[in-house]
Order: sequence, then C-alpha cells, then structure tokens
Amino acid sequence: MSFIDTKILIAGYGLPAEFAINLLFGLGCTPDHLKVLTHEIDARNSGLINCCLLREVEFIVYDRANVDTERWIREFSPDLILSLHFREYLPETILNIVDGRAINLHPSLLPQYKGAFSVPWVIVNNEKYTGFTYHYMTSRFDSGNILLQDQILISEGETALSLFHKQVVKALFRLEDVIARALAGDEGVPQDGDGTYYPRKLPNDGYIDSSWSDEQVARFIRAMYFPPLLGARMMINHNIRYISTFFEYKKLVQ
Repeated sequence: MSFIDTKILIAGYGLPAEFAINLLFGLGCTPDHLKVLTHEIDARNSGLINCCLLREVEFIVYDRANVDTERWIREFSPDLILSLHFREYLPETILNIVDGRAINLHPSLLPQYKGAFSVPWVIVNNEKYTGFTYHYMTSRFDSGNILLQDQILISEGETALSLFHKQVVKALFRLEDVIARALAGDEGVPQDGDGTYYPRKLPNDGYIDSSWSDEQVARFIRAMYFPPLLGARMMINHNIRYISTFFEYKKLVQ
C-alpha cells in the first residue's frame, strides 16, 4: 500500500492535529483519505476546526455514548489511526478497526512520565531532558510498543508553553517516518519497565508553596505557564493571585 492511498483517521486536539493535517496534505493526502475525530471547539481547538473547514476535511466531535461515532469510523474504514493529543480513551472496538495500527504521540520518553501532564512535571522535577514517543495504542494507556522515540533538551528558562511547541514541531517532523514504519508492518519494541505516571492534575494543584526555595518557585511558575490557561497561583490576603513570572512573584512577597 502506498502512502498516497492510505486512509488516515486523526483523533486529535489542538495544534498537533492541526499541524499534522497540513503536513499530510503536503505529502499528497487528500480530503477523501483523511477524517478527524476531535473535541468541542475552544480556545485551543479552534485552529484545528478551522483547518478542517479550510481543507474540506470531514470531522466530528467525539461522543463515546454515541454509537454513530463508531459507525462513522467503520464506514470510512481507515488504514491507520493517529492519536495526536486526543483527550479521551479510544475503546478497543475502535482500535480494532485498524487491526492494531493505531498510533499515539505522547510528549515524554515512555515509559517515564505516562499520563496527561508530562510537560509541566518534567519542568517541576528539574529534568534535563524529555522527548516524545510514537507508540501503538492498546487497552492500557501509554503502554504499547514504541515505534519511534527521540530526546529533547529542556533549555534553561523553559516554560510549559515553549516545551510543548518544541515537542510538537520535532515530533511532527518525524510523522512521515512513523506512518511508513507502521504501514511496513513494524511492530515496534516493548517499553522497558513500568516507568512513572502523572494524572491530569496540576502539580500541587497549581499553588506555589511558600516553603520552596526561589529556584523551586521560579521553576514552578515556568511549569505552569501555558496561556490561555491560568498559570501558577498563590493566596494573598485570602485572594487568589495568578503569577506568570518570577519577577511578579518577588514583588508580591516583598
């Protein structure tokens, strides 16, 4: 099967899925060979929705309880599913439609930092490196065989926003290679050990701890910086204040 004849379902949200559509069109994909399963429009998903409309790519908003979702996917009969920051679990009945060729992009070096919030946590934990992983999807989150993995340096002064964009760009640059490997029957390699897991929950519920050192506070503020989402917070005179820079924090606590 040549790539240009491949039918791809993108289960995606936000910038990674939007970038992927434009990349796939550049590789010769057409609207007839591409469909998108996504979430409701919001500030971070509006670009993807508009991209689908511009490219005339059919999309639907995912509803697990709606049997028409699975019927819509089966009628399309994709050869491959690409999960690009999709925010829900895809049931096995959907994964089985592509006979195991469902691939997820995860923003860490699996099996470390499984879960939804790896980007802020690697900064909070003062990691020097992170990365991205393309892996096959199974009934267990972030546990399938690894198709491709690459390391990324966490720069000094890195924020969650800058690291997210760095990961998206570097990962999407390898998407063509990943698709080619999957279509060629590459089964990937098993993950080494259980690794670590971080749920969809902000570190310390997003609050700065007054007992932390200045270095810890500065790192935490950077880890929480992801506009348009609210950043790090602290209580000042019984009021919640949101902090976007360490300089702002020092002014408040002086």
